[in-house]
Amino acid sequence: MFLETLLAISLIVGGLSPDGEFTHVPRDSPWPLGTFHILPGHPSCLTGYSCTKFVIKSCSGVSADAHGVLGEADPTDVSSAKGVVIFFSGSEGTDWWSAPSPLADQLLSRLRFRDHFVVIQVKWLDSWLKAPTSEESGSAHLACRPATVVDWAYLNIFLPLGITPGPGQCGFCTTGNSGGASQVSYALSHYGLDGILNAVFPTSGPPHAAQVKGCLPGFPDYRYEPDGLDLLDFSFGFDDEHGDLGPCLTEDPSFESRWNEESVDTGANDASHPTTRIEFIIGADDTSTAVPHAADYRDLLEQDVSNHVTWTVVQNMEHSIQASKAGLAELERALTA
Repeated sequence: MFLETLLAISLIVGGLSPDGEFTHVPRDSPWPLGTFHILPGHPSCLTGYSCTKFVIKSCSGVSADAHGVLGEADPTDVSSAKGVVIFFSGSEGTDWWSAPSPLADQLLSRLRFRDHFVVIQVKWLDSWLKAPTSEESGSAHLACRPATVVDWAYLNIFLPLGITPGPGQCGFCTTGNSGGASQVSYALSHYGLDGILNAVFPTSGPPHAAQVKGCLPGFPDYRYEPDGLDLLDFSFGFDDEHGDLGPCLTEDPSFESRWNEESVDTGANDASHPTTRIEFIIGADDTSTAVPHAADYRDLLEQDVSNHVTWTVVQNMEHSIQASKAGLAELERALTA
């Protein structure tokens, strides 16, 4: 049973013990959002969608703006809409969520025309995950960008619909795969958006939990793949690909406190979300290190008995849920529950 009021806890940063466990200590309140500005023009758009170009400014600890496109597709009769779902793609977020597979388009069509959802896809024109050169922003600070988009969509798309969902129903929900799972998880862990999100569905991630384990030796199941190393170092202003070798690639232990602060789990200022249903969807055949990182975030959330957390493993699904018929069916079940 979902509770009617939002509870709060303080948390979470600490140090890694020899057995790989973290000691959690209190942290500050949710970090501030940036500002969302609509830009003029007609950006390239998906068929059947209405697209808006935007820029995110004024994120704390991030000097650069980030441009993106928000694509909205409504059900046939928007007055019948049951909810709004926002989709974030993986890695740097510069593709549409539906791009990898026609199966993904089929799911989104069902959500619109059968299940009566407003579907939103966010495509970044500037990577959400890259800091300016030599600026040690970190992935959590950069996640202000997608969190600001979520907040804007709630105020400007969801609220005008006048929808009153039941506890845990979508409602206003968001999902993302891999790096997209990090985008939606940070909205809870660092930016306090559990107050507006009825449900959150990280799939194949988030890989940005437990960054210390992904960067330092001693945790082989967690060690980031080469592209993951590059992306994590990019978030701290290092360009591994052009010789500016960052601390994750070089396994620099002096960076441990920063990785802890920027991780979805060890850096979280809130891990109590009793009014937000959280369902992880993971592929049984996903051999990437995103799975153990996601499990650490799940373990943190499960420490609070008021949370509603589900960990679903889908047989024959690899890393991309968009390419898995069974994975997409599981996501549709979660969205329409």
